[in-house]
Amino acid sequence: MTFAHAVCNYGGDGHSTYNSIIVTLEENSESQMQSFVKEIENAIEAAGIPVNVPRSEEEPFHSTVGVVNVSYPIDQVLQEINEAIPFFSPEPLPIHWFFTYIPPYTYRAKNESVF
Repeated sequence: MTFAHAVCNYGGDGHSTYNSIIVTLEENSESQMQSFVKEIENAIEAAGIPVNVPRSEEEPFHSTVGVVNVSYPIDQVLQEINEAIPFFSPEPLPIHWFFTYIPPYTYRAKNESVF
């Protein structure tokens, strides 16, 4: 996976006093993760458990860097994080397995070069 840039999730519901700073994936990594999770969702449904809201209908994959008060200097922080991303993510991050809280619990990459 490769991160693309940092953005702010302003309060989520629009009424919160907190904002989340998140880093999102670049387009190819997002596509790979969506495909990976679709396989997991298919396995869940094959086990007879419905997937009420597929991941493809939710927000993009991301990593939350922090949750801050709305008075935090968010624009400055986003700029600094975006400038640093090439430094802390120069190459794709391989994912070899993925854990869930429902069976079969652990999923391993079929081809480790995929992620």
